[in-house]
Amino acid sequence: MATVSQVNHQGGTRSARLLQGRGRPFCLGGVGTLPPLVLLGRSVQPFRTRWHTIGRTGRCMRIRHCLWFYRHSKGSFCRATGFFWWPPFGRGGPGIHCCSGTAAARHGASPTGGISCHSGGSDLASRPPSPSALGLATAGPDPLLRDCTAAVRDTVLSARTPSTRLQYGNRWKLFSNWCAARAVDPVHCTVTTVLEFLQSLLDSGRSHSTLRVYVAAISSLHDRVDSATVGCHRLVSLFLRGALRLRPPTAMSSDMGPATGAGGFVVASLRTFGAYISATASIRQSEQLFVFHGGPNRGRALTKQRLSHWIVDTIAHAYGTSGRPPPSRVRCHSTRSVSTSWAALRGVPLGTICAAASWASPSTFSRFYRVNVATPHPMGVVLMPSSAVSNSLSEALKALSVSTELIEEELQPHLDTVLSALLEKKNDAAVEIARSGILPTLAQALRSKSRLSCQVALVVAEMAREAAVREQCIEAGLVKVLVPHLNCSDEEMLLNTGRAIGRICFDNSFQQDQLVQSGVIPRLVSIIRKYPENDPLVNVCLLALCNLADMDSAREALADLGVADILKFQLKRAPDAERRHVILEILGSLGESETLKLQFAESGVPEALSNMIRGLQGGCDPHDLCSIKIASNLIVSLLLGDDSMQKCFGEGSGLVYQDVLSWLQSPNTQLQLSGALAIANFARNDSNCVKMLDLGVVPHILTVLEQHVDEGDVSVQHAGLSALRNLAIPATNKVWMLENGVTERIKTLLRSDMPPVQFKLLGTLRMMVDGQEEAALVLGRDAVLLARVMEWCEAKDHAGVRGEASRLLAALIRHSRSPEVVHALARADGIRHLISMATSEHVIMQNEALVALAIASAIDIESMKVPFRDAELLPMLKKMLADPVGAVEVKFSALGVICSLAQSSAMKEELTSVNMKESISKLTDHSSSKLASQAGSILALLGENS
Repeated sequence: MATVSQVNHQGGTRSARLLQGRGRPFCLGGVGTLPPLVLLGRSVQPFRTRWHTIGRTGRCMRIRHCLWFYRHSKGSFCRATGFFWWPPFGRGGPGIHCCSGTAAARHGASPTGGISCHSGGSDLASRPPSPSALGLATAGPDPLLRDCTAAVRDTVLSARTPSTRLQYGNRWKLFSNWCAARAVDPVHCTVTTVLEFLQSLLDSGRSHSTLRVYVAAISSLHDRVDSATVGCHRLVSLFLRGALRLRPPTAMSSDMGPATGAGGFVVASLRTFGAYISATASIRQSEQLFVFHGGPNRGRALTKQRLSHWIVDTIAHAYGTSGRPPPSRVRCHSTRSVSTSWAALRGVPLGTICAAASWASPSTFSRFYRVNVATPHPMGVVLMPSSAVSNSLSEALKALSVSTELIEEELQPHLDTVLSALLEKKNDAAVEIARSGILPTLAQALRSKSRLSCQVALVVAEMAREAAVREQCIEAGLVKVLVPHLNCSDEEMLLNTGRAIGRICFDNSFQQDQLVQSGVIPRLVSIIRKYPENDPLVNVCLLALCNLADMDSAREALADLGVADILKFQLKRAPDAERRHVILEILGSLGESETLKLQFAESGVPEALSNMIRGLQGGCDPHDLCSIKIASNLIVSLLLGDDSMQKCFGEGSGLVYQDVLSWLQSPNTQLQLSGALAIANFARNDSNCVKMLDLGVVPHILTVLEQHVDEGDVSVQHAGLSALRNLAIPATNKVWMLENGVTERIKTLLRSDMPPVQFKLLGTLRMMVDGQEEAALVLGRDAVLLARVMEWCEAKDHAGVRGEASRLLAALIRHSRSPEVVHALARADGIRHLISMATSEHVIMQNEALVALAIASAIDIESMKVPFRDAELLPMLKKMLADPVGAVEVKFSALGVICSLAQSSAMKEELTSVNMKESISKLTDHSSSKLASQAGSILALLGENS
């Protein structure tokens, strides 16, 4: 027990006792409940402006500098200073952070269960927070972590490095402050709020990489959204992608070269490192090379951010001592650009540079890292100043445009200049090249198949990145001369040709059709099959197939080439999500063909997709989640074919079917949805339905539905009900499902306000009572069900729901044939809905309504008289009989209702009053002998009664 006294800003004091039970928060007498950890401060006032909203309670206290006196139960008295956060966050779950100090050690206060404070006289200097103090704030809002021991929490929190935890904590604090200024809870706020915060950072000049750090920090503490972290949300991923496009990484100034002079810093030799280690030996507290040399972290490992500052400061100092102004926009990462660019200048092969920098190809260096460090340069005009590049390009274009003979030695340097301008992404270079009139020269060079063809194809490919020049390329005949080069054996030529054709014909349906007609499809497939390990080349061919796969002619061509095997192989070895998505898009487009559906099933494509999903489950990477969604939807699509569906089912033992069952038990909503849809597709024939029921699929579907009853996913509810409806079609399945309470469990969805769910629920219940007298009797006597169905019969905005509700009422009467059900429907005012249903434009609904009315009239005509008169049933029946284009089935059912009405003397008089005999007598000569016979029987019955 302890006593805390407050000295407020007016000089008054306030004392209170701190009480704590086992495992419970502190209780501050007269103030309220405090968490297990207390960070003491000088005052705590109700929040008005600039609040820190931290924790789940939504109550906030403003940070103020204040003085607290702390009296321990042992009698000692000490002064404490610090900051007070309410509600707090920190180790051990919701709580208020403690300042570390001697008082905590003196009294044995632990960081998870007692009060810690500074004690003594003048030790008021604040210390930077320890990374571990951030605790749960960087580990995510996991309630399970709060129940763990301190040792377990420390181990879990050590999953991130101290610097990462500290960085995340700082970013989270900034986000919390931003939310507090808007009275928003940072832990439970919507994704929209997070996006607004990120937009404010982007507007203030933050880079894409900085935004990613903020997203990671927020994801570590924010509540999960749709069973995933905020960072995995689709909108957040799209925002980051858009931010990267709007604000791509900027290269540093190209005038950065090696600073020379007496004061230049060269920190690259082992002797210098040895001297540095010796100089820091007395203060060193870490085995890391660089350590802090001053401040409270003296001797500790230097953070990455501080090391970056040191490098930038060193570069600036080196330029300053040599009397030169430092280059603009220098960052630590700039050393990567400058060092590799100087290496290229000194003649180091590009292959060696790429290997040292871990770059996949030289294009990465040329597009993102190469800077103009000096001229002249081994790469010629690529590294020249922009004015020189412009002049050189103009001269090269002039030389190419007047060239009459294709002499390789003369064309080579000019092509080098043109290609360099394109790779340098000089403004409007492609447009200038196209206007210069050299495109026919390039076409002629490609037609001659000379040694320059590969370089010319690369020039065309780079130029075709600009949409403005593609039509000119087509008019110059470049596509026609490029296509034959797809038959060559040079992989580089194939790569450049594929890129050039793909870019020129992108989003041009006419040119794409011409490509298919010219036989490009078999060649693309052949290239993929011949060079399956050449990733750039395979990627180009796959992108081309992806653009062509929507065309019927392309599908027909691919159906004869066995493309399923190569697509399956490439899917298994896809190096990244981008490649996966391209292949999945191709499979989705081709899967619309019934022929290819069966080919895919026979080649094991569904199994490959299922294996891919199994390997990606459990992660939160947005690209992986997107792949899971596309692949699972694709499997559902492939199951639409009867033959492919049966092959995947495999009598209930198929790999795809087994994986589909596991999807129903997954926490991933998308997999639950795809699983339910797949079961509905498997249940398209009775034998599969019976087999799946025996294998226990129904309980899994019911469990998924119950997870989404309250504010659940509408798509999952709809898909689950569709699966149950199809499974209930066989009579044996109905009996089992009714005996095991399926109807009672799905009736929980009656409270749904979503029309798709209402529609499918009504259809499922109607299927459950089909031919089941006992089930129809039970549901027909359910007052709650009938009341809800009556509401849906009045649905004005959804004709489907209104129709299904009326059909369920008719089914309850037809299959129960019970006076109790008829009376219940009459009391609920359901008869008028059946009469309205009899006027439907759908013959099957008219028949169902008329049969139900005939049964209800035969059971209890007295209860039917009033609703029949109110709805003017007899004139409606007479109109049906007289309709010259009316269906025979409808007329026959209408005669059945009249037959039931004729049993009542009162209704017989009304039939006479509307001259029903005249209408019936006209049917005795009907072409349908069955209808004519029924009309004659009814006339005889009416005559006898009269």
